[in-house]
Amino acid sequence: SVLKRDDAERMFWCGLAKHFDGNGSGVIDYLELAMMVDSLHSPQRSEEEIRSILSEIDVGKDGTVSWQELNDWAKKDPKNVERLTGNPNAIWRTMLMADTVDNVGTYLLSDSNDAALDDDAAAASSTSSASVINTSASMRIKLSIESQGALHIMVRDRKTAQVFEEKIGRSLKVAMRMMYSLKGGRTAVSAQQVKAMLQKLTEAQGRHYDDPKSRLGIAKFVEHHKINIQESVKSIEEFRTYNEFFTRQLKPGSRPVDKDSAVVSAADCRLSAYQTVTVATQIWIKGKNFCIPTLLQDSTLTEKFSEGASVIIFRLSPQDYHRFHAPVSGTMGSKQKEIPGALYTVNPIAVREEIDVYGENKRVVTWIDCDDKRLGCMAFVAIGATCVGSIQFTAKPGQHVKKGDEVGYFAFGGSTVVILFEPNALMIDRDLLENSSKPIETYVQVGYS
Repeated sequence: SVLKRDDAERMFWCGLAKHFDGNGSGVIDYLELAMMVDSLHSPQRSEEEIRSILSEIDVGKDGTVSWQELNDWAKKDPKNVERLTGNPNAIWRTMLMADTVDNVGTYLLSDSNDAALDDDAAAASSTSSASVINTSASMRIKLSIESQGALHIMVRDRKTAQVFEEKIGRSLKVAMRMMYSLKGGRTAVSAQQVKAMLQKLTEAQGRHYDDPKSRLGIAKFVEHHKINIQESVKSIEEFRTYNEFFTRQLKPGSRPVDKDSAVVSAADCRLSAYQTVTVATQIWIKGKNFCIPTLLQDSTLTEKFSEGASVIIFRLSPQDYHRFHAPVSGTMGSKQKEIPGALYTVNPIAVREEIDVYGENKRVVTWIDCDDKRLGCMAFVAIGATCVGSIQFTAKPGQHVKKGDEVGYFAFGGSTVVILFEPNALMIDRDLLENSSKPIETYVQVGYS
């Protein structure tokens, strides 16, 4: 099946705008437009150039760009697209990563024909507006049953037992699939240039969310994700910035701790749990270079663990409460080692591919000497991700913490905590193991067994 070019372009621009609408406001501001320009591999644009483009697109003159305004401006003159991308034909390659993929249907894009897309894209861009997308052999897209399944991130709510799909725009899911699953995409995303772009994007987003103006998007984000703001110590009106909202503290008693369990959830998160690291790498963690020494980068700590160590992964989505807590009672390690690195997404689409997300991303490594001597030592790794450059520990080295006590927080975006237990020290709850084996993540909150 095919789409008319007009429909495909409209879907592309709306999908792209939605992807960069970081605060869920329904419009694109200057910073979000600047990041969009970077993502389209445009030549470096000055602040003046980007503000000029924004002014042209902004028909309503409210300082922002609606998705429809962006689409209308792009269609108005082909040179407008070139101003954004630096290459008028680049739009067609990027479009293949947008919502059009779900509608183009039954064609296959393989690593071997990926390089041929540029020629067909150029031909397609020269067709009339009434024509359809060129679907010649080298440009055809097919999502196999396996690939389609990978685009759906399923999570089971442990409290209700209901299974739901993670709220991620189709365009973003397909873009990540293209970036992290196809050979060409993996090569590109591993390049220093892309790593630098992700770092730049994260730093810019951090500055934006520390700006008092960013607080205007909080209410809409809360409404969209149905966040229970009544649990928060502060009301929406009291947050001075977006990051202050993301690092919010909860009222005492909001996260009761399971008293009967030796180990509890470290975060509100989508959890994966495996009795051994070996099993985890067979089912979930597919980074080709992933191993415990690479993850921890501490020879003394690594000696305590092996491929038989138990591993629990706590993945925080942007809508989750972003403080992390002690899974056990014990004494914090004598140091917290910050390891610089990339800022790849921690989304399962990336984790289940060859990119070693956990071993390459920026992270802070420490440990807890458990009060329960049967548990021994527990490694604790807080991992940053795209738009999450800030990892802050509030618990100090050597401090004693009780199970469920706060130990730190992440700033804006999704992020992950990985904990390791020594071999045979921990028996993980059966339902968590069963979900993880399928593999389906389990939604849990701080304090769950």
